[in-house]
Amino acid sequence: MSFLKSFRIYIINNLIEILLLILFFNRTIRHYKITKKKRLCVRPSKMGKVQKNFLPEMNAFIQDIHLDQYKRLATAELLSRQNIRERGFSFNIYDLLKESEKIRLLEIALSNKIIDEAVGYFKFPPFLTGIQLIYNIPRAELSQEGSKCWHRDGNVLKEFDVFTILSEVDTGSGPLYFLTDDNVGFHQTIRAVRKGHDESPWARGRIADDQMNLYVGNDGQVGLTGSCGDTVMIDASRTYHKGGFCRGNDRLMFRCYFGLKGASIHEDKIFGISSNNDYFRTLRKDEWFKFNLIFHSKSVVRNFLIDRIYRMDKHTKIQLGA
Repeated sequence: MSFLKSFRIYIINNLIEILLLILFFNRTIRHYKITKKKRLCVRPSKMGKVQKNFLPEMNAFIQDIHLDQYKRLATAELLSRQNIRERGFSFNIYDLLKESEKIRLLEIALSNKIIDEAVGYFKFPPFLTGIQLIYNIPRAELSQEGSKCWHRDGNVLKEFDVFTILSEVDTGSGPLYFLTDDNVGFHQTIRAVRKGHDESPWARGRIADDQMNLYVGNDGQVGLTGSCGDTVMIDASRTYHKGGFCRGNDRLMFRCYFGLKGASIHEDKIFGISSNNDYFRTLRKDEWFKFNLIFHSKSVVRNFLIDRIYRMDKHTKIQLGA
């Protein structure tokens, strides 16, 4: 990459970070006053690195729930989706959980060790955006496409994702693979080879393995394999990743993610939990900071500006090989 291109990217990247700090200035100052720590210049130490047994509490969680029953229900639903390729291999078991079980996962998502990394990455307190319990099964009749191919999550400017495996995962279990910033920076893109004009939106823009291998060898493609509790934290909007292409075994994975806009309340529920639940009342009384990561006032102006910054970021990326 030429010096001028590198310098332009450097300016744009720093400009985006400064604009975000301005948009979230009130949350930055409020957090600083609460913690009394100068955390704005701290870079998260665990981003992009597989952390063995980072969430050991997950072992107790999967033993306490009716996991086999949930898996049977999920498998039956997946096998019924014969003509829906994009939804025939992955199911969010979180939707089946009891409210008390959802609260246990929410407590894990709001644990200090996760929040510290999220705040360190954003440089201000972000919003908890989603919680998932992703279950994947082998489907020999389904090809490798969609999220099983290399991609970045779209329409998101910046995100902090936590992926934790809850089952034994090897190369036959469709592990999550990701690239590190050392291989492809978030300001760089890899051209997707279009397969045809009838290509579905779900398959459009994905990077096939042979195309990715032209730029990054196997040594630079990191897989999340191992045992329950093993974790990796990445920005799925800026990091190329893929997963869920199970060939022989199923896979169960916990995911929570933080972002700039936060989750929405549907039918007086957030993350499938009633907003009047005693847990939220206790959280608001005793741990206001964590409560503010969930419940917050919507800012139409701020969200509009975030979308504009996203467009600027998208159109300034450098295409590799161009």
